[in-house]
Amino acid sequence: MDRVEGPHGRHYETPLGTFPSVTTILKATADDRGLTWWRGKPRFDEPEPEDEIPEPVSRVMDFARARTAQRALKDPEKIRREATERGNKLHEAIERRLDGEVWRPTAEWKAEHPWRASVEPFVRRIEEVHGIETPVLNSIGYAGTVDLVARVDGRVTIVDWKTAAKRKAESFLGDYRLQGVAYLAAWNEMVRHGLIDAPFATHCAIVVAYEKRVADDFWVLPESLPALGREWAQRVAKFQTL
Repeated sequence: MDRVEGPHGRHYETPLGTFPSVTTILKATADDRGLTWWRGKPRFDEPEPEDEIPEPVSRVMDFARARTAQRALKDPEKIRREATERGNKLHEAIERRLDGEVWRPTAEWKAEHPWRASVEPFVRRIEEVHGIETPVLNSIGYAGTVDLVARVDGRVTIVDWKTAAKRKAESFLGDYRLQGVAYLAAWNEMVRHGLIDAPFATHCAIVVAYEKRVADDFWVLPESLPALGREWAQRVAKFQTL
């Protein structure tokens, strides 16, 4: 499948037609700002007033933190670009590791490669790899690329790698759960039709790497899949009406 980047997000040219990516659907249907982005009337890039620090927050923030917040408001695109670059580099490093590259997690190595060091304990739990950066599609009308499908702790798992500057609570996951469930449904449909020679996936794991601590792995368990699957199908249907 060919991946195409356009003004309204990422699409895939599939045997069934042109399908939007999972992330494009999630962004376009998340809220009113997402709908505005999709309809081509950008609000994300409007300049923020220089002093726009919420009043209750400004009373408790010291000067340095306030200036940091102002800089973030002024240049959100730079923050996104840096996060994307960081994530891409980590994805590439993990691919090399799973392809046989040796990681020696000494103190010196960890200092030089902190993001790899963060995910290294999770990577050691991987027992068998079934797919890396695998394109998938689902007949209800979407496609995407799965970071990793592997047997982890005995469970065939859709793994989605994320990075974060600060440690995240489970509530941070938001649509990341739906992203994992979408990939799981697409993977399993392709396995069912013999398009992928691999086992069915039963779990999803969102692995969040940090610069200065071991990665967290948040799991979507089988009992959660039906409800999340219905929610994802509703988001796809909503997207198709835009």
